[in-house]
Amino acid sequence: MTAAARPPHTVLYADGVRAGAVDASLPLPLRSIGTEKAGLRGDLDDLITWDEALSPAEAARLK
Repeated sequence: MTAAARPPHTVLYADGVRAGAVDASLPLPLRSIGTEKAGLRGDLDDLITWDEALSPAEAARLK
């Protein structure tokens, strides 16, 4: 999963394909993903951060 945030929006990509968007920015550092009732659970295997939002083409190349 890739999240590209440009205030005030965040676009989510799964395997390089746009999976959805939210009208909110994701503050860093993240302590969790989702909400208490609807979130992702588990361990992160690999995490990479960039200091700028990726374009759709750049996100697609990450799969």
